[in-house]
Amino acid sequence: MTTSSKGPGKKARIEIIPLIDIMFFLLASFMLVSMSMIKLQKVDTHLPGAKSGKSQQKQDFVVVGIDAKGNLYYGKDKDPVGIDLVTTRLGALHMAQKDDAKVFVNCDKNATYNQLMSVLDAARTVGIKQVNFAVQKEKSVGPGNS
Repeated sequence: MTTSSKGPGKKARIEIIPLIDIMFFLLASFMLVSMSMIKLQKVDTHLPGAKSGKSQQKQDFVVVGIDAKGNLYYGKDKDPVGIDLVTTRLGALHMAQKDDAKVFVNCDKNATYNQLMSVLDAARTVGIKQVNFAVQKEKSVGPGNS
């Protein structure tokens, strides 16, 4: 019994172009999903405004959040933490990075001064010198703006 085939000795080929298209599509999809997840990792706060506010581009800092109810959040944690845990984690950060350790305090404008001072005191106690405050840039009202 013989089998018939089209053409003598033709070999199967793998087409590369469709594979490249699929890989680029998957790469773009994963990038979009990961970028949308970044927005979900922050604590919902209403920041106070400042005309001299500048945006921070580098991501080499830790954020300590204080919401309107006075709950503390460290980094990307979704659950509130106590001031003792914040102090411990800031101490570990300072030990790892020494003078390069940076902390941003993301404090709701309805939080109390006492809660803010407890975070500042925790950072100062462990030796962190670079503490910044997150603010929302206010729109300046002048002759050209309305």
